Amino acid sequence: MTGKKNLLGVIARRKKLFGVGINDADYVVRGKTWTCLYFQRWKGMLSRCYGKAKTKNDIAYKDCYVCEEWLTFSNFKKWMEQQNWQGKQLDKDILVPGNKEYGPNTCIFVSQELNHILICQMSKKSSTPSGVVLNGNRYEVQIARHGKGRYIGSFETVEEASKVYKKAKYEYILEWVNNLTSEDTSDIERTKEALMRHAELLLE
Repeated sequence: MTGKKNLLGVIARRKKLFGVGINDADYVVRGKTWTCLYFQRWKGMLSRCYGKAKTKNDIAYKDCYVCEEWLTFSNFKKWMEQQNWQGKQLDKDILVPGNKEYGPNTCIFVSQELNHILICQMSKKSSTPSGVVLNGNRYEVQIARHGKGRYIGSFETVEEASKVYKKAKYEYILEWVNNLTSEDTSDIERTKEALMRHAELLLE
């Protein structure tokens, strides 16, 4: 009983990670580096939402937050242990378009390549739509497929260029939907449904 009280006392005295995260791990930390893979993912998630190093231009994590349940490490660890997470990245964007919350109902683990297919390709300094670049008086369309850039064509108007890009992106997402495996995602069916929602939004 004394040992349990001492452990609870140590946990209570721990400083909250990034001012919000409760580290209630009951195992020992060696040196300054955590070797626990569960903790590393938890810490990375908190850092993206609350870390001071986050830049103002980091669009992907602007206004993002972690749900109350996952602010406690043991809750996140328990969830992660039940996922097919090895070799994958924690994603908050695929299941719910426009999502800002990290939580058990909004997150899955996906491969690095799948994690990147929905990233906005618009330059931070550009006013053109995603995938469209103004070159002189023409609008050029480019799309990233399987980690490589692909030139689609050059168009007179930004509207035409954007339409062509969205169609190409739609077809690329469908390709993923039809070929998903357990190496790509921790939940194939939910990922398929979510990717279809993203694809359909491109055609609206």
